[in-house]
Amino acid sequence: MFEVLESGPPREVAVAAARHVVEWSRRNTAQARVLLAGSAAFGESEWTPQARDELRRLNEEMFAAMAEVARGTGTCGELGYGRFSLAVVDLPIAVVRRNLTRGDEIPEHEVAVVVEAVRDLLADGQGR
Repeated sequence: MFEVLESGPPREVAVAAARHVVEWSRRNTAQARVLLAGSAAFGESEWTPQARDELRRLNEEMFAAMAEVARGTGTCGELGYGRFSLAVVDLPIAVVRRNLTRGDEIPEHEVAVVVEAVRDLLADGQGR
C-alpha cells in the first residue's frame, strides 16, 4: 500500500489507494477478513510491547502518508479531510465488509464502483 501512496499526482494516488484496497481484498479474502476483524479480535492487549509498538508505528506511517496525499489534493479543513477519509478509507472498507461479512466474494464491478465514487468525492473544489 505504501508504494501506491508514494507515486503519481495526489488525486490519482488517492483513487489508486482506494482501488488497491478493493482489488487486494478480492485476491486475499481470508486476509481481508482478518483485517476487518481488527487487532483487538486477536488479543492485542496481550501482545508483547514490541508487537504493539510495531503496529502503532505502521499505523502512524500509514496515517502520515494518507495526510500527505490529502494535502496534495488540496484538501483542507475538517470537511475536506472528512471527505478525503470517507473516499479513501471508509468507502473501500465498507464495500469489502458488505461482501465478506455476507460470505460473498467481492464482485469485480465493485472496483469500478469505488473508483467512480472516490473520483466524485474528490472532484476539484470539493471539501474546501
